Amino acid sequence: PPPPVDAPMERLWEMLGSTNTWDASRASAALVARGDEAVAFLRGRVSPAQTDSKDLEALLARLDGADAADRQTAEEELVRIAPGAEASVRRALSEAKSQEARARLEQVVEEALSPLAWTPEGLARLRGVWALGRIGTPAARELLRGVASSSEDGREARAARSLLQRLK
Repeated sequence: PPPPVDAPMERLWEMLGSTNTWDASRASAALVARGDEAVAFLRGRVSPAQTDSKDLEALLARLDGADAADRQTAEEELVRIAPGAEASVRRALSEAKSQEARARLEQVVEEALSPLAWTPEGLARLRGVWALGRIGTPAARELLRGVASSSEDGREARAARSLLQRLK
């Protein structure tokens, strides 16, 4: 069937996050067909929450703390924020000095950064960025520039930078 061009934007957003790639493709095509209306909808939805580098450093330090419950809490928080700080988390893993921190960071990478671990929200954000690249209007490019500069190492930022290179 043709893309659900007239579907409500919230429904298209849900479809972008689907593990059913056919639904996600149809939603993306519908967003592209709606052009700048879709750009306005995607504004504020395609960037992950920003992680303050000091907060990230504090969480990483807590992985080596004396309190087991605090180490676990820090790991859980890292799992939540890791998609927006992927390179930093991977760098911390490669530089981990203790076995405890290394094991916990390996768990964070497995739980949060594996493509199999992507949440519907994460899939929708990334596919929304791709849709912006296909829309290609000045408003879409402006939003892509904002996403590209919003995080040094998030998936969405890397995708936005790549799309902007292709749109030149």
